[in-house]
Amino acid sequence: MKRSMSMFLAFLLLAASTVLPAWALEPKQALDQTAQYVQTTVTDPQVASVGGEWAVIGLARSGLEVPQSWYDTYYTNLTSFTVQQQGVLSTRKYTEYARVVLALTALGKDPRTVAGYDLLAPLEDVEATVRQGVNGAIYALIALDSGNYAVSEGVREQYLAYLMAAQLPDGGWALAGERSDPDITAQALQALAPYSSQAGEAIDRGLADLDAMLEQGSFTTLESYAQAIITLCTLQRQPSDRLQEGFFSYRLPNGGFRHLSDGSVDGMATEQALCALVSLTRWEAGQSPLYSMGGGEPASSLPSMDALALLLPSALALIPRCVLGLGQP
Repeated sequence: MKRSMSMFLAFLLLAASTVLPAWALEPKQALDQTAQYVQTTVTDPQVASVGGEWAVIGLARSGLEVPQSWYDTYYTNLTSFTVQQQGVLSTRKYTEYARVVLALTALGKDPRTVAGYDLLAPLEDVEATVRQGVNGAIYALIALDSGNYAVSEGVREQYLAYLMAAQLPDGGWALAGERSDPDITAQALQALAPYSSQAGEAIDRGLADLDAMLEQGSFTTLESYAQAIITLCTLQRQPSDRLQEGFFSYRLPNGGFRHLSDGSVDGMATEQALCALVSLTRWEAGQSPLYSMGGGEPASSLPSMDALALLLPSALALIPRCVLGLGQP
């Protein structure tokens, strides 16, 4: 009897392995390993695009146990840097503010009161924010919506109109030129996700273009796979087997991830992978998306299509001609 039961169990395991690819069983385990790797390698989190906010966001949204001292170290470093800079994180790249707002929101802290400085306020300056390009608008909108922060009337409408105007003919987005970039397209869709009633057609076109780029082999870095997974989970869509398999092909046994398929472990790639794994596991558990953190004050009412139409000419004026595929500015 025991022998028969053992053979039956072995058969079930074999059958499961032939139906499910190995990576399909790994997201939670991979998250645990990658989170541990990040904590081990990022011991002094700073205000930085690597070894800073993305690590904080990923760990804080993972639901895993992380020493409070680790988060306290980041906040202490942020406070010191903010005082040193007199509240000016950057005069050119307003994604610095957006990234910090996201990290603070993930930690349950108010970005409007950091050592006496309001780090959310710069994102209300739409013209200064989009001077950086479409990624400035993307992350400003994501940051403002992450905590439902109340801002001046028309700010969200302007960012939304800007992103709608920047969509390329093929349905995607790019920092420059007329060929879509998978990373920027995925990020733009993340920003548009809360506005499906106004941007539903743009979202559908963007998703179709993202899928086409995956099929055509345009995903050549870990970050492309990671951002696409974050996007689909944000939009409550099932990440495809091909997308997940490609993503996990960059994972290393130590929990780190490579930037390129034949490269070594990379800090930026690992932190982006952490955020993607958090998105995937939160989606599978029926939890809110990575950047939907609530809190703050209720956002102003969503813009109507009429409001967006009125803002379209001014939004187009803010977009460099090279982004629209019209040549150099």
